[in-house]
Amino acid sequence: MQHRFVLLILFAACCGCFQPTSSENRFVRRAKYVDIKPTAEQENEIRTLIDELVFVHGNATNEPVISPGIVNDSAEYRERFEKCLAAFDAITEYQEVAFPLLVAHLDDKRHSINFANHYEGNSVGDACYWIMHYQLRDHPDNYSAYGYSRLGRDGKDHPKPYWSGTPFDDAGGLREWILANKELNYTEMQIKCLEWLLAGEKKIGAPDSKSYALNIRPLEIRLLRRRIENAAHEPMTWTLLFFNWLPAAVVFAGLAFWTRNTKGLIFLIAAAVLQMLAVALYQFDWKRLEGQPDQLYVWIVPLGMAVLSVVLIVFAFGRNLLTRSAREIIPEREG
Repeated sequence: MQHRFVLLILFAACCGCFQPTSSENRFVRRAKYVDIKPTAEQENEIRTLIDELVFVHGNATNEPVISPGIVNDSAEYRERFEKCLAAFDAITEYQEVAFPLLVAHLDDKRHSINFANHYEGNSVGDACYWIMHYQLRDHPDNYSAYGYSRLGRDGKDHPKPYWSGTPFDDAGGLREWILANKELNYTEMQIKCLEWLLAGEKKIGAPDSKSYALNIRPLEIRLLRRRIENAAHEPMTWTLLFFNWLPAAVVFAGLAFWTRNTKGLIFLIAAAVLQMLAVALYQFDWKRLEGQPDQLYVWIVPLGMAVLSVVLIVFAFGRNLLTRSAREIIPEREG
């Protein structure tokens, strides 16, 4: 029986070391905004990029900065303009890591270019605002069509939600909104903005199925996807679904010592293997189907495998206890 205990311990140790690697690690939860602390290297890079948002020296005049080739087609003008665009995209790549520094520059009056439209401000502070705004509103590319208004269920034209306001207005602005939601992580902030947008679209309503498919359904799908992503980052979710065999193995080892047998061990090993396969399948399908509607359903089969593994764990304990009961009954009959 001792070699079975050794097998159980070695198996638990090896499997307990299992962790997905790579940047797609779904066990790493995004930090709350209040806990975001860029490294010294990241901070220097982001500050440099913010300085590269400057188009000309001096404060912004909020006069439209026209794209190269329309009014001014000089190489020097184009280079300065494209440098601002490149800096904007590079800062965006840092996602929430850049947010604390961007918030600190919201009042930066230096002259940049227009990143929304020619009727919005074009200071560096405005650029910092739009970097965060575009990320947080997070609506999919197939949502809505260009334009100020659309037809509602009442047959009248209504301004689209983001033309009539933002999720940040009630808080007093983006800075205040972020501080009020500092306990949320990046994905949860996106969820909150999507909920605001979806509520606005549903208030307008859809006059027909085509309008619903264009203005509401894409937001419902994106919102569901973000909620699944956020749940997938929850350590407790992963522990309960795919690693409950680890504490079960510890309890089983104690039970096996008490009952003086390891009957049922095979069920526990099968449950562990099944849960690890479920994790691997989830990770593989999530990455394979990224950006596709079917990505929303990749959890169904792994969840079924996790439920089956729990049944196997119950069988393991039942098999062990029943074996002990049988051993206690047999000596009494022989006596």
